[in-house]
Amino acid sequence: MKLPGIDAKTRIHIVQHSDWNEESAAPANLDYVKNNTNYHRIADGNATGNGTPGLKTDSDVEWVRATNHATTRSYWKSARAIANKYNDEEGRYLNEAIKLGGLNFSEISETCWIFEFSELFDVTSFFDEFGTAPTQ
Repeated sequence: MKLPGIDAKTRIHIVQHSDWNEESAAPANLDYVKNNTNYHRIADGNATGNGTPGLKTDSDVEWVRATNHATTRSYWKSARAIANKYNDEEGRYLNEAIKLGGLNFSEISETCWIFEFSELFDVTSFFDEFGTAPTQ
């Protein structure tokens, strides 16, 4: 460890969802993180009904809502363009939801857990919470 004065077990928190993410890590690296940080394994953020918001959908039904807010529209459009461009390109992971025109931002399930948005259930509830303009 390069900074031996830091108690990484109490100061560094790693939040991880999904078996796929863990299985994609080199076992020695995953073991190191689990043994040397405060590792939080949460339920799969791709699925609903497990305590995390299922932030994946195979349809584009929520796309209108994602791009409806003037402040965030350009971010969502940029994210989708990047996802479409690199999905299954040059040996990269093929995300079926993206291929079908849907959304997959399941990594945000960790952020929802950190900030205790436990009432979020799925993509619809995510946009109910974050997809409208704030009231003044």
